[in-house]
Amino acid sequence: MLSSRFVPFVEVAAVFVVFFLFGAWKVPDVNEAHYIGKAIHYWNPDWIPDDSFLESRDAHWTFYFVFGWLTFFFSPTAMAWIGRITAWSLLAWSWQRLSFALVPVRWAAVPTALALAYYIEAFNMAGEWLIGGIEGKSLAYPFVFFALEAMLHNRWNRVGIFLGIASALHVLVGGWVTLIAGVIYIASRRQASAVLNFPFIGIIVGGLLALFGLIPVLLLDSGVETAIVHEAHRIYVFERISHHLVPYLIKDSLVFRFVLLTAIWILLCRQGNSKEHRTFNAFIWGTLILAAIGMVLAYSFRGNEQLSAEILRFYWFRLADIAVPMGVAVGAVGSMLNTADGRRQTTTDLAGTPVSLQKVLTIIAIITAVYFTATWICFGYFKMTPDANIAWAITLLICLGVSLLPSAVCRLPSLTLFYIAIAFYAPLTALPNYANLRTYSGHCRTDPMGPTGKRTTEEWQDMCQWIRENTSKDAKFWVPRDDHTFKWYAQRSDIGTWKNIPQDAESIVKWFHSMTELYEYNNEEGLCVIDRLLTTLLNTKTEEEIAALQQKYGFEYILCAQSYEMPTHATLKLAYENDVYCLYRVLP
Repeated sequence: MLSSRFVPFVEVAAVFVVFFLFGAWKVPDVNEAHYIGKAIHYWNPDWIPDDSFLESRDAHWTFYFVFGWLTFFFSPTAMAWIGRITAWSLLAWSWQRLSFALVPVRWAAVPTALALAYYIEAFNMAGEWLIGGIEGKSLAYPFVFFALEAMLHNRWNRVGIFLGIASALHVLVGGWVTLIAGVIYIASRRQASAVLNFPFIGIIVGGLLALFGLIPVLLLDSGVETAIVHEAHRIYVFERISHHLVPYLIKDSLVFRFVLLTAIWILLCRQGNSKEHRTFNAFIWGTLILAAIGMVLAYSFRGNEQLSAEILRFYWFRLADIAVPMGVAVGAVGSMLNTADGRRQTTTDLAGTPVSLQKVLTIIAIITAVYFTATWICFGYFKMTPDANIAWAITLLICLGVSLLPSAVCRLPSLTLFYIAIAFYAPLTALPNYANLRTYSGHCRTDPMGPTGKRTTEEWQDMCQWIRENTSKDAKFWVPRDDHTFKWYAQRSDIGTWKNIPQDAESIVKWFHSMTELYEYNNEEGLCVIDRLLTTLLNTKTEEEIAALQQKYGFEYILCAQSYEMPTHATLKLAYENDVYCLYRVLP
């Protein structure tokens, strides 16, 4: 048996393994090429010189400062893994503390972590994530969890300091949580019979730390004309990341799943009546109120795109995407354990019927049958796009309905089994697929799609390796629109990709203009279309037009995909090709 003093460490290690299985995508993950590239360039400006994205103003000083120095000792891939392991370790530690504060049972943090990871990924609405590659918010969220755990114990000085660190690492993550925490503190002072000590130290220290995240953001638009700032905000919100920020542009299926999960949480949050649970639930309600305010503002100003952009750019829905899964994870496991050990219902269900193993197995079989039936109906009969989360959403909705049936109608322990389904069945059935996809998949999900719509990992890396070994370090490239890992593999400058949007207003406007000029053209029907792979677009350009673009953007090479009709311009000389890609040198 383990000594009691070592159990928390082993529990944290087990939670880390859960997060590893959910987040261990091959390097680089979706945002890693973006953030690690900026961090490297922050410390070493000679790494890929004269790149418009890397040389744009920095928005995340703290992350770049504390992380970027690793470039002098490690490769970008090693940096990514060091960052991930650090972030997941902090996240496992902070989640174990928060989970234990709410469900004070050893090892309960493991199933709560499993449920947390699953529900964030499967039921988010605005695309927020917690476990994945390394960037500023990957390090900010653990300190949010530390702050929440301190809040549950009325340690408000710690809350202030932890949220100051979170805000320094990611000002929006830390800032929104600070606002909600402030409201909870004011409410707790009014309700407490004893006067709470004012957290002077937490406010001062936390505020000073938060400046390291706030000042860079305030400087992004300084010295820029107001019209350019407004246009940059419009581009950012409505052109680039509307799927995160604009509720009426988010897929209806994502909204439905999130609403379903919120309904489940509302049912579960009524099961905990302790002071800690009330405080924790108040935080989740705060995130939902923020999301509701964002919804109202978005629809109220829908006809005014410019005003909407100024409002919606603050990520109103970010925290709710994380907080509601937190509440479901803790609520389901806690309610299940409370029911199992008799603290709420001894050994009987709501109808007074003993909870037997036979009934547990019966309900699990029923839920399983409902799940596979829903899967067949969705994908077999209605031919919906394959997505296991759709079937699971239907299954959980049915479970929710069963749990609300009057005891006279349902004599089975529906609530108990509902807790089991939410806490264990859904995450455990999803985990093998997640673990296999992340740790054994043959491709990196950031590698580009080729002409056939399939990942072209080997061909892409082969092309980038040839470029790295056979071109000068100051060479500049025009690459396919979605190939944002070009700098990561080739370590050469490109003239812009869709993923690598700058953060300052002036650079955003220039970037969007270049995206339009470099990747859009009018097809034979006169419609404006986007060529993500460049080949067709090049065939619509004359040699004079390519020369004009070269003069404007300074590229020496053009990288495009193979096609049945390749460019035949005399000014394009083939430098290298493989089964998927061609590299042309642009002659003067």
